[in-house]
Formats: sequence, structure tokens, C-alpha cells
Amino acid sequence: MKRMLASVVGFLLLGWGQGLWALHPYRDNLTADVQSIGLWREMTPLLLFWALWVALAAWPNRAAACWQVALSSGVALLGWFWVDLCLYDSRVASWSTYSLAELAAEVAQVCGWPLLLAVLAYGGGWALVARRKIDDPKLV
Repeated sequence: MKRMLASVVGFLLLGWGQGLWALHPYRDNLTADVQSIGLWREMTPLLLFWALWVALAAWPNRAAACWQVALSSGVALLGWFWVDLCLYDSRVASWSTYSLAELAAEVAQVCGWPLLLAVLAYGGGWALVARRKIDDPKLV
């Protein structure tokens, strides 16, 4: 249970951090529905939706530690990319004509470094816990 909670909290904190960093240049753009809300408020429900999937990926099971690290990190990366895609679409692409492929390529270019650093931090935290658990099976 502690592992799931730590995964969700880490996912949310890193998600807010990387999203605010990556999409900082577009923070003053109006959203597609012309509401003047901040990035933080717009990304919170999207991150909470993905937090459920991250919690399920972090569910304690009998899988090898490296598989659980990879699965949880992959779900986190997918969630963060989806959140960035939705926010970029709402604040930038909705005012233009982007295909889905062009939109995904643009988001990958704009958000690449923040996403990479967030997933490395998230996966590194998971790997550290998994390694400690191998050394001492009594740990969470």
C-alpha cells in the first residue's frame, strides 16, 4: 500500500513539475473553450485520471522487480505524454490545423526533455526501492 501511495504521489508531483516546465511558454494562451485558467488547474484532473492507472501498475505482485519498474515507468510516461498532448492541443493546436501525428510529433519535440527527466527520476526511484527490497525482503 505504501508503494502504491508513493508511486501516485511521485507521479503527481513529477507530472505537475514536468508539465509546468514543458508548457511554460504557453501558460498565457487561452484554452480551447476560452477560459482563462492556469496550467496547474487544467492539468490536475488529467493527472488524477492517470494516477489510477499508475496505482494499478504499482500494485504489489509477484512480477520481477525490473518488470514492475518498467511497467510503472511506462504507464507514467504514457500518462504524462497524454496530459501534455491534451494541454498543448487545448492551448496551441486548437487554434490551428494539426493532424494527430503532427500534434504528437510537436508535443514530443516541445516536451521531450522534461518528460525524459521526469521518467528517469520516477524510474530511478522505483529501481532504488526494488534494489533495496532485493537486499532486504522485509522492506515494503
